[in-house]
Amino acid sequence: MIRRGFAAFAVLFVLGGFVLAETYEGRVTKFDKDELTITIREKGKKGKGTEKTLKVDKDVKITKKVDDKNEDVTVTEAGKLAEKKTKIKVKDQEREVQGFTAKVTTEGEGDKEKVTKVEITTGGRRKKQKDDK
Repeated sequence: MIRRGFAAFAVLFVLGGFVLAETYEGRVTKFDKDELTITIREKGKKGKGTEKTLKVDKDVKITKKVDDKNEDVTVTEAGKLAEKKTKIKVKDQEREVQGFTAKVTTEGEGDKEKVTKVEITTGGRRKKQKDDK
C-alpha cells in the first residue's frame, strides 16, 4: 500500500513539472540577457500573430541546428541574429522579415515565467536533389 502511494506521488510530481513548462514556436525579434520578444502565429490564420515578451533565465541554453549538428550560441550572438533582417519568399512574393525562427521553452507561470531553452531553427525545406531518394 505504501509503495502505491509513493508511485502515485512520483507520477504526480513528474506530471506537475510538465504543467509548469510551456513551449512557444515563432519568430524571435528581440533577444538580450534580460528579455526575449517572440511573435507567435497560429497555423491557418492570417495576420501578424501575437507578440509576447518573456523574461530570460540567467542559465538559458541556446542552440542552433546547423547541418544536423547542434551548436551552442551565446546571448550576444542570438541578439545579433534577432536584429538581422532577411528576405524570404512566400507564395512567389519576396518580403523582408526581422529575427529568426525558434522553439522557446519556458518554466513557471504568469509573471514568474522565464525562458530556459531556445532552439534556433535555420533554413527551411530542402529541395530533393538527384542523389536523394
